[in-house]
Amino acid sequence: MAEAIDTTPVVKETLLTFENANDLKALDLFSAKNDVRYWLNGIHIDRNHVTATNGHVLLRICYGQDLDLGPDGIVLALPKFTVKASNPGCAISIEETETPVPHGNDTVTEYSRVARLFINDTVHKLEIIDGQYPDVTRVIPDQNQTKQSDSAFQSQYLELIAKAARLLNKNKKETTCRLYGETNCAHRVDIGGRDDVEMVIMPLTNPKKS
Repeated sequence: MAEAIDTTPVVKETLLTFENANDLKALDLFSAKNDVRYWLNGIHIDRNHVTATNGHVLLRICYGQDLDLGPDGIVLALPKFTVKASNPGCAISIEETETPVPHGNDTVTEYSRVARLFINDTVHKLEIIDGQYPDVTRVIPDQNQTKQSDSAFQSQYLELIAKAARLLNKNKKETTCRLYGETNCAHRVDIGGRDDVEMVIMPLTNPKKS
């Protein structure tokens, strides 16, 4: 008599917690909107960081939770959500399931992922965006770069940085931003009070002089 085949699914849940969901709001400002490079239309989560970029500005937050999401991480589209001052925390759950399926005398494994956002006692199912997220470490200026900028930037992206800085320091009346970088190169933006945050803005390469 043939031995019974075990088809019990193996489920692994990875949980990323945010003390303040305004961090997610700030990331959403930086993600692309309806870009043909569809993988930029969401946030990217890897082992140590969560990142968003539209190709002109970039925000990366180090959360230090050492998540096991594989070498490529995961890209998620965020829904519209509000942050309650009385309950600002939130979490993203990523559930990975491996299901053995009988195939002849053996099995093949079906793999699936489901992501959810838990906020304000509400659960949002998140769209998982397929695609290879770019290696953003190539454009983030070195932390030792201390030359303050003399480059020109598009005002709408400076506005995004200002909005994100206020969200990232929601409890402060004032937030400082400093730009560092070589002329016509990617610039690092330091946000006062948030050493866990890396922000990047691309300058105008041929600005018109007024």
